[in-house]
This record gives sequence, C-alpha cells and structure tokens, in this order.
Amino acid sequence: MLFMKVSKLKWLCIIVVVLVIGTVIYPNYIYYMIPRNPLTKLDSYTLKEFRISEHTSENVNVLKCNDISTNNLIYKYIKDLELIPTKERPIYVSEDIYYRGKLQFEEKDMLSDYYYIIISDLCFNSMDIIHLNSNIRRFPRGYYKILDTEFDYEYIKDLIVNSQK
Repeated sequence: MLFMKVSKLKWLCIIVVVLVIGTVIYPNYIYYMIPRNPLTKLDSYTLKEFRISEHTSENVNVLKCNDISTNNLIYKYIKDLELIPTKERPIYVSEDIYYRGKLQFEEKDMLSDYYYIIISDLCFNSMDIIHLNSNIRRFPRGYYKILDTEFDYEYIKDLIVNSQK
C-alpha cells in the first residue's frame, strides 16, 4: 500500500515538473524556433487596399494601391516571406529611413468596418525585422525576422507605380 502511494506521488511530481518546464520552455525558447507566417492563414480574405509609407527626416512619401491584381501580387509576396518570431527589435537612429505598410481587407462580418494588418518598424538599416499588428481576432502580433531575404521595398514600390500607369 505504501509502495502504491510513493509510486503515485513520484509520477505526480514528474508530471508537475514536466508541465512547469513545458510552460516555461515553450513560450520562451521553442516558440521562437518555429517558422510561421501569420498571413498564410488569411487566404479567405480579399485585399482591398495597400498603403506603404516611407518616412525620412524631411518628409513622408505614401504610396497607395487599389488595383486588385497588384494588391494580390503584393499580398502574395508578403505571404510568401519565411518569417520566424523574434524578440529582436530594430534600432532606430533619428536620421534613418523607415517604412510602414497597411493591408486593408474587405469586411467579413458586421463586427468591424474592415480588417487590417499593419507592417511597421521596417528600418532602412535592418530590413529583415518587421512588426505585424492587426485587428483580426487571435492574430499573432509581434516582431518577426525574415529568414531567407530582406523586405524588398523597391519591388513593392515598382508594382504600385507600374499599376498606376
């Protein structure tokens, strides 16, 4: 009888230790090792408008696109980026150029006027770290590192300029 109580107590302690270690290790280490792009889950959404702004020390240049085919190309480019969550943040210098983009989707329900995703904290010196934020429920907000390349602002700028011709 005593052996059974000790055995159950031992297994209970092992389970508690595993759960505690799991709740500490996963969100702080393992989560940041798994590549994921949160935009891949948004295939059912239709991109209505895309804006990107270039902020310099003198002015702000805003490019806006309402063309559906161009928006789909931009969305496909951003969706195909290989992203991994990161704790890193870009370091800003006051003279730096930085970019901010907004993807606006058609409304899916009557709970909000529209859905959006904001891409921000793209610094000219570190185009491989972006911040994603959205009003979409359960969207994984945060900083992401681009693994395979850097964010190509010139490609997106060329797409928008060519669509306006």
